[in-house]
Amino acid sequence: MNIWMDQLKVLQIENMLTIASVVISAIALIVSIAVAWSNRKTLNVNISKDLTVVEAGTAFFADNNSEPASYDDALLLTMEVVNPSPKDIAFFDLRAFNPTTNINVNFLTRRSTALQHRTLPLWMAVDPDNEKDPKLTELNIPDANHGIFKANSFTRFSILIFPGESSEKLGFSFKVAMHAKFRKDPFAITSRKRFKFHGVIYDISSWKQSLPQSKPSEQKST
Repeated sequence: MNIWMDQLKVLQIENMLTIASVVISAIALIVSIAVAWSNRKTLNVNISKDLTVVEAGTAFFADNNSEPASYDDALLLTMEVVNPSPKDIAFFDLRAFNPTTNINVNFLTRRSTALQHRTLPLWMAVDPDNEKDPKLTELNIPDANHGIFKANSFTRFSILIFPGESSEKLGFSFKVAMHAKFRKDPFAITSRKRFKFHGVIYDISSWKQSLPQSKPSEQKST
């Protein structure tokens, strides 16, 4: 009888050890999944659905010690990126383009400006016709067409684009250092097609018509 009791105790101990081993393995798996989930690369990207028409002369570089350096008629979009992950994420191939021809369209970065303007703030007149109480807002343009979205950060870029007068469509996109599993950039002009991208296509067929028309000069009677 004692032999059977001893064997039963041994079996109970073995079962407890087996259960403990399974529980420990399950906990380790849950912890590893949680760590992998918290360390995953992810971005929340918001690109403005509408463009703002910027009249010539209302966007300019200036500070208290320099004359304003203004730009021609342009279109303005904003992009906001939240990187909630604990890792920096690189972006590259930031571009504006004509989606019909896939030819690049000029847009403003710090690197593309004249050397003497690169450290100056870029301003835009919010109400350019109000000479008595002019209001300005500062535009945060990117340094270049590539850069870093810092870990646990929020980034807002103002993209000032100079399309042709006859342009009817405008594309804007950029890629990030995350491999795309399925969707590829259909407008990619480099070999970097397998990276995740964000982009939008705008209808700008009437953008020039929305600019203020020049006022006729006042004629004095004689």
